[in-house]
Amino acid sequence: MWTSCWRLVGKKTHPSLRVGLTAGGCVRVRSEEEEIKQRLITEKTKKKRTAKSVAAAAASGKLALGVGGGGDDDDGLRDLDDVGRARDVPRPLLSKCLIQGEGGSRCVAGKVAAFTLVGKDRDGRALGGGGANITATVVTCKGDLVKAEVTDLNSGKWNVRYTVTLAGPCAIVLKCRGQERQLRVQCVPAECCPAECVVDASELQRWKSGAKAGVHIQRRDRFRNVITAKSGNPRMTGSGTGPAKVDCSSKDHDDGTCTVWFSGTTKGLYQLTVMEATSKNHVAGSPFTAALGAGPPSLKHCEVIHAPQWFSLSGVFRR
Repeated sequence: MWTSCWRLVGKKTHPSLRVGLTAGGCVRVRSEEEEIKQRLITEKTKKKRTAKSVAAAAASGKLALGVGGGGDDDDGLRDLDDVGRARDVPRPLLSKCLIQGEGGSRCVAGKVAAFTLVGKDRDGRALGGGGANITATVVTCKGDLVKAEVTDLNSGKWNVRYTVTLAGPCAIVLKCRGQERQLRVQCVPAECCPAECVVDASELQRWKSGAKAGVHIQRRDRFRNVITAKSGNPRMTGSGTGPAKVDCSSKDHDDGTCTVWFSGTTKGLYQLTVMEATSKNHVAGSPFTAALGAGPPSLKHCEVIHAPQWFSLSGVFRR
């Protein structure tokens, strides 16, 4: 075991000699060859430890931090090459990266959306390899956070996949070693789900003979997102069974809402159904039980009865 003792010898020691203390406290002089040999052993040990640390970091999916100053020319990222030595990994500049794919600006509620991030450096040049740790988080219109899946394609490109169920404007936050970039994305409702539609059938309680009663419907998807699209909505239709025939019609208001109309002429109880024309799925509450009441008198169908001693006008209601 050697202990440095330069203070004991001072400047008079020959430059080719090194002085040390043995374990017993005796002064011993070692030659320059022994000093070089000891230095090589120490450097070899340090290299082995560094290689093991970098290999462990690469195996766990994490990149080791280099010894660079962290400036623009040295991002401090390290990776392993084929022989286990540390090498630099290019860092993309998020503000200059390209976004490819519909998922970078639009998505459909409940469906997987995806886009590709094409890496660029600060000079706008494409990156030839991967390795940079990029994360993505979706912030919904209500402030909820949804973690996105980022896959390194090892070609200077990263694939980002995410799923949002809440329709409305949202943002995708990309991060990479202190950098941050936000993408504005519009999440639109999924296809109409009749069972989740909002139904107003209050007019059926006042259904009268000869008049129309409507069932008003606000379309929603299976996540209860309100559909406001002007076109592309499935048509709603109706039918009725009872003492007599029921006439049905529907009208789309081009704002995600529609109305199904029913009309009849014979009093009695009816079963009225409202459903999607294509899938035949009923809306919530369908079929409805409705009582058709007598309407107002019709002078056209009134009868005049004349007798010598009395005169009366009896109203005949529509049947």
